[in-house]
Amino acid sequence: MHLHEFLGFSRVFIVHSKRNFIPSSCVILAIPLTSKNKMAYEEDSVRWQKISSRLVNLRKTDNDEFFTNINVILDELNSLDYSSRIVSENENALQVLTKCCSLIPGNGTNDLLATKLCQLIVNLLSRQKVIVNQTVCDSLLEFLTGSIQCCQKWALINHLQALDAVFFENGAQCIKFADKLLAPSPEGLLTGLINGAGWDIEVRIKAVICVGNICNKYVTGIQCTIVL
Repeated sequence: MHLHEFLGFSRVFIVHSKRNFIPSSCVILAIPLTSKNKMAYEEDSVRWQKISSRLVNLRKTDNDEFFTNINVILDELNSLDYSSRIVSENENALQVLTKCCSLIPGNGTNDLLATKLCQLIVNLLSRQKVIVNQTVCDSLLEFLTGSIQCCQKWALINHLQALDAVFFENGAQCIKFADKLLAPSPEGLLTGLINGAGWDIEVRIKAVICVGNICNKYVTGIQCTIVL
């Protein structure tokens, strides 16, 4: 614990006189530590545990309060610093991902929440290296493939980034979705995005990367037709 936390202060400023710099006689100015800003001093790993617990225990309803709660929780989860290891238990992350897939609609009715889930998928799989099992992989792909087919264009890149994160380390577990994703366009979801003239170059490039990762990770190898 830091000294300022022990003393009950949120900030400690040490001010020295410009005329007479004497370390032993400095003035201490302090701002009281409130419950609101105390959270900022907690380790992100502790915050992850608290926030993920709230999510796992959240019950789905059709009222505005539920959507406000899930929106706030996703914002809090995505605000954590994932550059260092904060998810200590892989199973905890799998519970969070599974719960999100059951709580958030993937039918185009709430692209904002779907996009925030996509960001969380990237944070956990790409940045925290969470290992998913077949059941969780299926849940993620069911959600993403369904949502991609009906989301608005502005949300598409986030969905493809999340899809790529799933493919990158789990290509061999995605075999049941191969036809849905890689069949000749327009039937194939990814090939349709790549070959479709109506999509911008960023979407097409990201779809190509997704195809590359799923093909590269497949055990038996697959083929798909792409026309650029």
